[in-house]
Amino acid sequence: MKTAGAAGRACSQDAGAAITADKQARDSLCLLNARVFTGDHARPWAEAVAVGGTRITAVGTQTEARAVCGPRARVIDCEGGTILPGFIDAHIHVLALARSLSSVDLSPDRVDSIEALCARLRHVAATNPADTWIRGHGYDEFYLRERRHPTCRDLDKAVSDRPVRLRHRTRHASALNSAALRLISERAPDLLEAPGVERDPSSGEVTGVLYDLDAALTRFLPTPEPGEIRAGLARASDLLLAAGVTAVDDASLTAGGDEVRLLREAVGEGVVRQRVRCLWGMERHGLPDDPSITAVKLAVREQDNEAPEFSRALMAAHRRGLQVAVHAVEGPAIAVALEAFESALRRWPRSHRHRIEHCALCPPPLVDRIAELGLAVVAQPGFLRQVGDRYVAEVPVSEQSWLYPLRSLRARGVLLAGSSDAPVGPVGPLVGVAAAVGRRTNRGRLVAPEEAISLEEALSLYGRGAAHVTQADSTRGWLGVGRVADLVVLRRDLTRVPVDSLGETAVAFVVIDGRLALPEDISRN
Repeated sequence: MKTAGAAGRACSQDAGAAITADKQARDSLCLLNARVFTGDHARPWAEAVAVGGTRITAVGTQTEARAVCGPRARVIDCEGGTILPGFIDAHIHVLALARSLSSVDLSPDRVDSIEALCARLRHVAATNPADTWIRGHGYDEFYLRERRHPTCRDLDKAVSDRPVRLRHRTRHASALNSAALRLISERAPDLLEAPGVERDPSSGEVTGVLYDLDAALTRFLPTPEPGEIRAGLARASDLLLAAGVTAVDDASLTAGGDEVRLLREAVGEGVVRQRVRCLWGMERHGLPDDPSITAVKLAVREQDNEAPEFSRALMAAHRRGLQVAVHAVEGPAIAVALEAFESALRRWPRSHRHRIEHCALCPPPLVDRIAELGLAVVAQPGFLRQVGDRYVAEVPVSEQSWLYPLRSLRARGVLLAGSSDAPVGPVGPLVGVAAAVGRRTNRGRLVAPEEAISLEEALSLYGRGAAHVTQADSTRGWLGVGRVADLVVLRRDLTRVPVDSLGETAVAFVVIDGRLALPEDISRN
């Protein structure tokens, strides 16, 4: 027999359980009539998903989903569309994406000549206050009719009464007008003597094109107001949500305490609705003091050669137990990164999830070494579509099979993750999926088609693979009972969509932590 106190506690517990059950019933979703790609190797495809609270309660047949939902569940007919694990972008620059949304878009699909570029700048200058900088992003000289960077003389013809700064698509070059150059000359004349400042070979005059001087240039730009930053982050989050992205790794080389706090606050306040993990910019800030930081970002550049400082930094991070993500684009840089990883693992062997970021031009011997060291590769297949024509024109034919060699990496057992590198690359994961499967450029040219992977493999780049490299695979990345309810629902059955149209497939809605985001919510801005 229970005592009165025990009976009271039991009643209280029963009431609490009833309240919880009622809330789960009200919060539950029953997603039916779908083509479900689970990402689960044991059962890759299903037809329905049930969600209760923040967790998945069923993945399987429509009968199985209905059985666990209860009479008060919200039932949604997906009308034959596709349900996937919420897309995870394993390498993005959230703050840079937010800033780019308030600058002039000069990407190849917007301008095809310096004349057209200047016309857009002229229009912006006419419709904005005269005391503001004009900022543009995304131009690529390869896709301009003139096949060169715009110079200060070009930009002066468009805007001469205020500073102009344009960022190259790669974010490794900027083009300035004379007003911007004068401002720099007055405040920091030594900057214009830096090696990255281009000069006319005949006259010696500064052309206005500057390479790899981003950090130095940023201090001349007006500091955005907190409200402007929040508005930009909200727009960036909406853009990602509309593309089905539910979680990201922010992979800035310069991220430190201020950037980490800013992004965490934006997530906590609901300004950014994705889950965000920040990689620590160790090159600028050293080892992190914050124990919640689990990964650091380093870079190897082509001119680094043996890069002893880089190797010491990687060794220190590895010894601390941190995950290390290394920016390495082409063979020489990848080789330096592998040498440093090998030294660190030989000296302090341990289980790890170290990663190579980009790995865009990777010859077969380096593919083998990546596999032997147990490293993951975080690739951006969307670049094949966005700038593949430039690759075809500039990479020797004998090396083109090394461009994003996804099939070769998979064949050697390398874990692959997908990402956008936005704002450098296109935001949508489905653009990357289309490129990984079809290997076609925007102009329809094939790039190393022998390195294509299947649709299921490409989807897993932004699901299971990305969850692993972002250290979220215990709860997310594939769909199963008990796992966190992060889903993306597309309007069409991807298995029936032509490969070249995969990137244009519309998102119907997303579910993050069991909460629904509807199309009108996604497009509110």
